[in-house]
Amino acid sequence: MVAPQRASETCATCHESNGAVPFTTRSLAQHTILHGPDPHNAISVIVKGIDPPEGAPGGVMPAYGSLLTDAQLADLLAYLRRRYTNEQPWPDPAGAIRDARNQPEIRSAVMR
Repeated sequence: MVAPQRASETCATCHESNGAVPFTTRSLAQHTILHGPDPHNAISVIVKGIDPPEGAPGGVMPAYGSLLTDAQLADLLAYLRRRYTNEQPWPDPAGAIRDARNQPEIRSAVMR
């Protein structure tokens, strides 16, 4: 599956809901993680998801770490950055993904 189709089938369900889903912005273009100088935060959120402490308000996002290969994640990151920002592509997203996958908290999220 190519990145635009993957984004349409997963990300857009909530993130392009025009704000209809609680705790989301109207568009991924408003998410600061796509505008950052490196993809580390975006990788962490996509791989681990978001799960606030029990009883605490906040957004929830499923973890996609075990569903995406490194190449698929790199393609998705490049597509999201290109589609929703005017920023230059991130340098070496594959290296950032490799580094992130080697972090203990990322490895445990992938094993969920």
